[in-house]
Formats: sequence, structure tokens, C-alpha cells
Amino acid sequence: MRQGGSSPTSLLAPSARLAILVLVVAIDQWLLVRAICQKLYGIISLFSHYPYAIRHTRMSSSHPRDPLHGITLETIIKELVERYGWAEMGRRVPIRCFLHDPSVKSSLTFLRKTPWARERVEGWYIAYKDV
Repeated sequence: MRQGGSSPTSLLAPSARLAILVLVVAIDQWLLVRAICQKLYGIISLFSHYPYAIRHTRMSSSHPRDPLHGITLETIIKELVERYGWAEMGRRVPIRCFLHDPSVKSSLTFLRKTPWARERVEGWYIAYKDV
């Protein structure tokens, strides 16, 4: 049993008590920042599944949550090339596979590995189809 109200920290030197207090405050702040970041990440991830253009265009009636449902990336590229040509595609989305020696194969390879470029091309395609 404890005598006279002594606590485990009262047995430590004042500098050690201060170090423990600083550590406890730092951990508390870290947990708070971590909780805030997790909340923000949850909010941001709700909107990151669809590119900007997809979120701000009319959805197709065949599949309300994904206007690109059933459309392959190859189909998208071929239709855009047929409609606009490689020069216009390179002007609108300035990536090397559209500007220098363009081909469907090189475009597919690049767009499958580069999410930001794929989102721009898919968004453009959706806007083209909605017109």
C-alpha cells in the first residue's frame, strides 16, 4: 500500500517527470493529428475513384455509377483517333505517345501505367460521347 499519497512519478526526479509529461503531450498530439488525417483521407478517397470529368458529367443510363462500363481503353483510343486524329489528341493531352510516332499499342501501354493521363483521356471521351 502507498503511504502519504506518494505516486510512482513522485519517486522520479523533476527532470524525469518533465520528460514524461512532454512525451505524453507529444503522443497525444500525434494521435490527434493521425485521427484528423484519417478523417481527411476518408473524405478525399470518396471522390478519388472517379476522375474529375466523370464526376461532373451526365451518367449513362445503362450503368448509372460508371459511364465507361463495358468500354475498353482500346475502344476509347480508337474512337478518339477516328474522330479527332493523333495531332488533336496530342494537343489536348500532351503526352509523348500521342505526339511522337503515335500508335494504339504505345498509347495503351502508357495510359495503363499513368492514371492521371488515363483519367484525362477517359474524361475527354465521356464529354465527347455526351455531346
